[in-house]
Amino acid sequence: IGVIVAFEALSGDAAQNGEMTDVMAGIAEALVATGVGLFVAIPAVIAYNAVQARVEAIEASAASLGRLVVAALQAQAHARQHRDEG
Repeated sequence: IGVIVAFEALSGDAAQNGEMTDVMAGIAEALVATGVGLFVAIPAVIAYNAVQARVEAIEASAASLGRLVVAALQAQAHARQHRDEG
């Protein structure tokens, strides 16, 4: 909104009268909003990356467990098949 205020001031009477305080106020407002946005966004991105890494680790563990269960079931079926043949 600060950028919009600054552009309105540039295109309005302030630019013709040489008064740039409205333009500077709009730019200052935009810079403050940008700083607040970064203050919120940077920790949010760090937290998101930490959660994503944890989710990937859990998914990898679940996949490994699944492979172990399938291997155990296959070995059990193979042993049962040899026992029935013998």
